[in-house]
Amino acid sequence: DNVTSIWANPMEKTVIYDYSGGKATNTLKALVGALPGVTVQVGKKSTNQTDDIVVVLGRDQTPSAVSNPPRQYNQPSEPEFTPRSTRSK
Repeated sequence: DNVTSIWANPMEKTVIYDYSGGKATNTLKALVGALPGVTVQVGKKSTNQTDDIVVVLGRDQTPSAVSNPPRQYNQPSEPEFTPRSTRSK
């Protein structure tokens, strides 16, 4: 079982396991383009497996700058506190 061996032995190189049966070509192209040096291994799904693609990041992947940083959404500000009049009636 691949998953058991992955957890027991951290991987040096990044691997994409393709269990899609050729249905996820666009997804694979995007992943291969985003992960330099990645290896793709094609396999058949096991009986209880639902994932089409499994990506295991190896030690060869290093953090990089994001070309499009996430948007910063302004949180709604707290309503300003307006004290009640302290005048006597």
